[in-house]
Formats: sequence, structure tokens, C-alpha cells
Amino acid sequence: MKLKDLIQELEETKYHQFFKEKNPDTFFAAAFLILDLENKTEQIQLDYYLPSENKIAAFTHPFTHPKIHDNIISVSKKAQQNQ
Repeated sequence: MKLKDLIQELEETKYHQFFKEKNPDTFFAAAFLILDLENKTEQIQLDYYLPSENKIAAFTHPFTHPKIHDNIISVSKKAQQNQ
């Protein structure tokens, strides 16, 4: 399955629509495919950035409510100096 198809599938869910209503400034940030070869399973995760909270919301397939991570995203001092 292509990434754009996964994003479209997520965006059609009531969970994403409600999330987007509450967080209109969010945008797609990352996708992860985790393969467990030993157990022959996979996990797909789509992450959205919440600029107003400086956090990441993760939707795991099959898509339901997102998990909003408590960690705040920050830029290191070294990265700030290089800007």
C-alpha cells in the first residue's frame, strides 16, 4: 500500500476528522512501518505535528484515536546555532 493511500484512509476516518477539527494547524510529519519478522507482524504508524503544542500525535493502523505524545519537541542549542 502506498503512503498517500494510507493518509487518505486515515483522513476519511471519524477519528482523524474530529482530531483535525480540534487541531486545525496540524500537518503530516512522518510514517513508520515496523516489521516483526519473528512473529510475522507489522505495524503502521502515521504521525502528525501539532505546532500549537509542539507535540506529535500518532495514529496506528487500523486507525482509531491518536496517541498524543507527552514529549515536547525542541531544537537543540547546537541546531539553533547552525540556523
